[in-house]
Parts: sequence; C-alpha cells; structure tokens
Amino acid sequence: MANLAVDQQYVASLVTQFATLNSNAYANYQNTFQNYLLDLTSAGPGAVPPVEPTPPQLIVLNTTLALQLVVAWDTAWGTLAPGAPAPVLNLTPAISYVTAAAITPPAPPVTPALNDPVGPPQGVNNAAGQPMFYTVAGDTLPNGAVFTDTRGTFVKVIVQTPFGGEAYWEKVS
Repeated sequence: MANLAVDQQYVASLVTQFATLNSNAYANYQNTFQNYLLDLTSAGPGAVPPVEPTPPQLIVLNTTLALQLVVAWDTAWGTLAPGAPAPVLNLTPAISYVTAAAITPPAPPVTPALNDPVGPPQGVNNAAGQPMFYTVAGDTLPNGAVFTDTRGTFVKVIVQTPFGGEAYWEKVS
C-alpha cells in the first residue's frame, strides 16, 4: 500500500534537488560568461577570439507524472511475490530538459565625441606663469597638440614620471 504523504515528500525533495542543480548550472554559466567577456575584451589584435559558452540544459520535472510513477512504484512493493525482483523506479518519463536563456551582454558604452579635451583649471601655473588645465577622460591627443576654443589656445604637455605619463594643458594665449 502506498503512503501518499511520503511519496509527495519524495517528489518535493526531487524538485528541491533539481532546483539546486539548475541554480548551480546557471551560476556556473554566468561565471563562465563573465570570463568569456574578460577574455574577449583583453584579446589583442590578431588573437584567436574566445569561444562563447553555451547556456546549460536545465532539468524540468513533471511533478504530476513523477508522483504517479512514485505511487505506482511504491504500490508495486506491496504486490511483490516472494523471490520476485525489486521494482525499479524510473523517473525518466517525468524529466525533460530545457535550454536556459542565453546571456545577452550589455551594449558597450557609447563614448561621446571629444569636443573639448581641455578640462577645468588646476589652480596652479607653470614656470612661465601660464595656468595649467586638466585633461578630460578620453583625451588621446599627443604631446604638443594645440587646441583653441573661446577660452584661448592650449598646448598639451605630457611629462613622464616614475608613475607613468602625466598629461595637462598649458594656456599659451
């Protein structure tokens, strides 16, 4: 005789186990995808691009069918003849797989056009008494570049320090 409450608990425990497996599989996929994005962005020119990871297969349990199979298996124990082989619980018909949703990486940030590479004044002057100005993020102009706007004309200066290049703009007129 089948004990329905015990059989329901058994199916519920399977659901919990499958949820944990699915959660772990998807977390692993997310980590692998992050590593893929890092490899993709750090690959130099001419490097072989990394292979994009595929989303995992997640387990889906048809709980209604699983419960029917467990109850039938549980009932088979009560009708077992002496010396007969033990019944085997086969849940394969109640299990299916679905491919997890693929991760879509965010669009790369759009870098605005650099219209004015000269930032705010630093509050200090150079040796000639001319004010010095900060560079702005994204400024890739070379040393000696000249820029003119309504504030005046500026020359870019890049000085090598033990900590790397330091860039600033000097106002020349």
